[in-house]
Amino acid sequence: MSLPPSEPSSQSGDSAPGTSDAALLEVVEQAQALPVDERLNFLRRTCADNHLLLAQALDRLRLSSPEWWDKSIESRAFAHTDGLHERTGEMIGPYRIIRSLGIGGMGEVLLAERDDRQFRQQVALKLVRRGVQSTTVLARLKAERQILASLDHPNIARLLDGGTTSDGTPYIAMEYIDGIAIDQYCDRHKLDIDARLQLFRTVCSAVHSAHQNLIVHRDLKPSNILVMADGTPKLLDFGIAKILDERSLTHTLAVTQYDMRVMTPDHASPEQIRGDLITTASDVYCLGILLFELLAGARPFVIKSQRLSDIERAICDEEPRTLVTAAETGETGATAHSLSQIAELRTTSPAKLKRVLAGEIATVVTVAMRKEPERRYSSVEQFSADIERYLNHMPVTACKDTWQYRTRKFIRRHRIGVGIAASAALAIVGFTSVTIVQSQRIAQEKARAEDVSTFLVDMFQQADPQQSRGRDITAREILDMGARKIELQLSDQPESRALLQTTIGKVYAQLGIFDDAERLLRESLAVKEARYGQNDISVAETLEALGNLYLDKKELAAATQPLEQSLRIYRLRYGKQHVAIARTVRSLGLLKQQEQKLDEAQERFIESLDILSNLDDRDQLIFTLNTLAMLLEQKGDYAGAEQQYRRALARDDKTLGHDYPPMVLTYQNLAVILQKQGRMQEALPLFKESLSLYAKIYGPEHPRTLLAMSNYGMFLHRIRDLDAAEGVFHKVIELDRKVRGESHSYTGYDRVNLGSLYYDRGRFAESEFELKQALDIYKSSLPANHAYIGAARRALATTLIAQGKSRDAIVELQLALKVFSQLPPTNPQVLATNATLGKAYADLHRDTDAETLYRETYPLLFKNLGADHPLVLRVHNWIDAHYATRGKQEIAAQLFAETAASAANKQALTK
Repeated sequence: MSLPPSEPSSQSGDSAPGTSDAALLEVVEQAQALPVDERLNFLRRTCADNHLLLAQALDRLRLSSPEWWDKSIESRAFAHTDGLHERTGEMIGPYRIIRSLGIGGMGEVLLAERDDRQFRQQVALKLVRRGVQSTTVLARLKAERQILASLDHPNIARLLDGGTTSDGTPYIAMEYIDGIAIDQYCDRHKLDIDARLQLFRTVCSAVHSAHQNLIVHRDLKPSNILVMADGTPKLLDFGIAKILDERSLTHTLAVTQYDMRVMTPDHASPEQIRGDLITTASDVYCLGILLFELLAGARPFVIKSQRLSDIERAICDEEPRTLVTAAETGETGATAHSLSQIAELRTTSPAKLKRVLAGEIATVVTVAMRKEPERRYSSVEQFSADIERYLNHMPVTACKDTWQYRTRKFIRRHRIGVGIAASAALAIVGFTSVTIVQSQRIAQEKARAEDVSTFLVDMFQQADPQQSRGRDITAREILDMGARKIELQLSDQPESRALLQTTIGKVYAQLGIFDDAERLLRESLAVKEARYGQNDISVAETLEALGNLYLDKKELAAATQPLEQSLRIYRLRYGKQHVAIARTVRSLGLLKQQEQKLDEAQERFIESLDILSNLDDRDQLIFTLNTLAMLLEQKGDYAGAEQQYRRALARDDKTLGHDYPPMVLTYQNLAVILQKQGRMQEALPLFKESLSLYAKIYGPEHPRTLLAMSNYGMFLHRIRDLDAAEGVFHKVIELDRKVRGESHSYTGYDRVNLGSLYYDRGRFAESEFELKQALDIYKSSLPANHAYIGAARRALATTLIAQGKSRDAIVELQLALKVFSQLPPTNPQVLATNATLGKAYADLHRDTDAETLYRETYPLLFKNLGADHPLVLRVHNWIDAHYATRGKQEIAAQLFAETAASAANKQALTK
């Protein structure tokens, strides 16, 4: 693991001591004047407890005196400060410290092992130093934790856990990467230029993944990219990363303040040095520097003075050295690493190395490192694609697209074919047609990438304080502005427009803005099908998004075709094992579940889990475990559902932080299943925690937050806090109408909850009204055999019985049983409906029918739900009253006693 980033500028209002540029420069100049073996002791004496000044001075000296620097310098510099190096054997949370991995100005990274008897796992603990727990440092650690929680890529170090020590010191636990810096790895294994480029492209894929999550790393240097023994690179240290879109934290984009100018100066972009707006183009520049070092074995700039003005002048105004010059002259003009040594480390000769470094790869690096962000590669993906073209001897977009250049590349790729061609004329004709097509395709790809990059940068610049004038810009406002800009700016660029419409459409859907999402996805799909054909992956992605949108809207017939079509394309393109296949199979399972085809749904969920068990995608695995658990819950298998929820929760605990959305979903679902089993004390904290986190993550009006509110209202109803429950139901129905619409099935669901509450308060007419309104909604929004309809009919029958309308109640109950016909007879829904039918029969003096149903249902309800469940108590009271009015109390007493004894025997046998 790398060290926590040092702080290159003081922060007012923080508890950490500040540092002026003059004081820092004086310390650095005095240290440089000393013999190298005296510098460290001088710095420790001079800086004393000012850890920030010490860290900054070390950074400056590392740049100006690389011959003095080694890996032990920083650890020795801070080893005297807090006794952090003496933590071996100490417990931090569930982790036992093994040894220190490195010490920095703000804290330490420790190798630790989880030791809580649940499982064993080595981790890297990032621990904030006790003396510098400023609001800035703590906020940065929290931001890093949130950033890592949102990233899932095989080449990005994963966040595993987080918490505080017994003295309140915060920490995060990360995947321990046992590797070395990428530049050292390349040299140690003497990788040739092509191998270095392939390794670099893998790093680009990790950075591109972060950019897709709207995260800019900002500190892409060799020490933050470790390569493991098997050659796998891992990107780490997101301590100064920038979140372009903080919708995962709040509905308001918190980018109305200028960012702190935090950076590693020799690996910073001009806009970082100047303190300008940071975009993904900054990472493109930093990757350009990294590639420069991997190729030439030296940095692009010679920075002799560590004055900020000199650093800014070099990086912002001076042109970088060429790759050849850097390889020939080394870091400072010395020949500690001669050209022959650098060539040997790249398994080539000096002449060949100079030829390669002077060729088109130099142009690729130059484009990545242009001073102006808009003139660089428009994305990391485009940068990586140009390197792939170089490796495959294809024309690269960085080079001027001349006829001679295309000819040279064509001959390089097809030298054998050209050599044996019988007719030069035919070869030229063939070459011309091929290269023209290639040139056009490359130009189109470049133009599309630039369109998208420019569009996204422009969209997020709306949150820049100079444009927003200090006003916080919400995620919804940015999306709306983006959708309008698509219409106005990209009307003549259909491919770029379609790509962005799918992206924005998905986010609209996530925010529950379904109409806008559907419009954008439909328009995108039409363009993609016309441009790319019916079987393109991008078509499948838009179809999947559209199908899931209809699934969320409960428009099941509309969801079927796009989901099935997207699955067909995915299987055609990917084969059998791919996360997109597992994801779409799960969506089809949810569709079958909504259609009440529960066995088919369960088969789909298990199929999805089987695929995911062979893949490394914890998010999708957790979601699928939740969907399977909810299906088991619907089928009445509460114990099985709880088992799946706890399985998902255990995986969450091992991998991510407390407020990770899939974890919050699992909290909520587990709370519901515990409630249904009567375990109210266990459920209460889970309900409160999940509702609070949903409101924090998604906002108070998001559909997921409304579901959590609804579940919490049912919990309050269950524990008989009727006033609080009624308040929650009124609020959630008001928000349902606003967010989902009057006729949405979930609006009906919450009206059923309110109607059931009115029943318990003896307000039967109001109860009947709400339940009938809900059934009218269900008729237009759900299939006729949906379980919600059966539950609503049973609730309506109950309130009709209370009003003396038992004949009407029987009609509702028979319709409910028809809905539940696919469920097993022991399902609680079926049992409750039959028990209620028994009550209706009893009121109509059909005693034999009533008593038969009571005897069949009460023991099973007691067994499944427990003696204290409201439904069990209701049926108990019906039975007691029935036999009491007929002078047969002893029959009721015998039934109750036998039922309790049977349950007690079963419990004893279980123990």
